[in-house]
Amino acid sequence: MLKSMEKKIYAEGLEKEFSNNLERDVCNFASMFHWGVLGIEKTYEDLRRGVEKVIDSGFKIQAFNTEMTLAKVAKQMLGGKQRIHIPISYPLGNMTIKKKLIDLDYAARIGSDESCIVLNHSYIFSSAL
Repeated sequence: MLKSMEKKIYAEGLEKEFSNNLERDVCNFASMFHWGVLGIEKTYEDLRRGVEKVIDSGFKIQAFNTEMTLAKVAKQMLGGKQRIHIPISYPLGNMTIKKKLIDLDYAARIGSDESCIVLNHSYIFSSAL
């Protein structure tokens, strides 16, 4: 009887340790990803729902991606708990280099923590080069 109780206690301990490790591993995994609300048609309501999902998840993600037009509000809604990422020339990358640089400068001025410039793949791989 004592042996079976010891086995049960040992198994419960392993299960708890596994559960704690799993939770830690999931949090670490989630921290490698971005979450966002992207697209020129996105509204403040879309942004609010996206921010709520991130906050409610409890995960510390790599960054919250949003359009430049929503970035200031996103930063306020997240209260500095997540980094703000603004993709420049998203999704097709077909803005001119000059426009991309202007947008990159503006993104920095409004408090973006990070940005990326989307390349125009169709131009790069066309015969126009």
